[in-house]
Amino acid sequence: MNHFVWPIALLAWWPELPPEPPRVRSLPSHRQAAAKQAARRYAEGPLRVTDFRAAPPTEPVPGSPSLQAFTQTDFRFTWKYTISRRNRRFHLKATTIDLYGVVVRDRSWNRAPDNQRLLDHEQGHFDITETAIRQARLKLQEPMSRRLIRASGNTLKRALRRLEENVLQFLEPFAAETRKRHTHYDRVTGHGKNSAAQHRERMRQKNDLDRLAKQLRVLPGTTHSPE
Repeated sequence: MNHFVWPIALLAWWPELPPEPPRVRSLPSHRQAAAKQAARRYAEGPLRVTDFRAAPPTEPVPGSPSLQAFTQTDFRFTWKYTISRRNRRFHLKATTIDLYGVVVRDRSWNRAPDNQRLLDHEQGHFDITETAIRQARLKLQEPMSRRLIRASGNTLKRALRRLEENVLQFLEPFAAETRKRHTHYDRVTGHGKNSAAQHRERMRQKNDLDRLAKQLRVLPGTTHSPE
């Protein structure tokens, strides 16, 4: 099983900032247990105070003295695959690709842990990431996406790298759209300060998640529950 991470940093109550380019890193098997402790899957439940493990900065962020919380979420994926060898080349076929989102607890912090409105705003960011994950899962089931699950190379390492690149290329549009949605969400809600706008956005997010969950349930061969 291969395991990769795609970090997306999220800010709460912060003026507009340009999104950082996505970074991808591989987690060797001996580090996966530690990574599991540092991150929690969306499927394990809503954000809670204990998800914010990092210490807040001791000094105000320059230009953003009202910053109250920082949440980092990741796009992550694992796969299982079969290997065959023909004409001196390794041919891989992914039998399972599991896409999921996490909150990275060791990089997330909150100055106001008792502020439920702030926590709900942050949950909105987590929901935005999960919406993109579910949309990607649906897209992955389309016939045009089937080519992503195959790769070959003259060495096993090259074949694995090409399979990884296929999935990363597939995820890039979803990651780009997610960054736009985070920016829009903060703008229209005033970073959670506009209660009416916050309520409207949260209802829309919940409706989107419910709709996607229903679509994923009826897909044949779905291996990962969206709930």
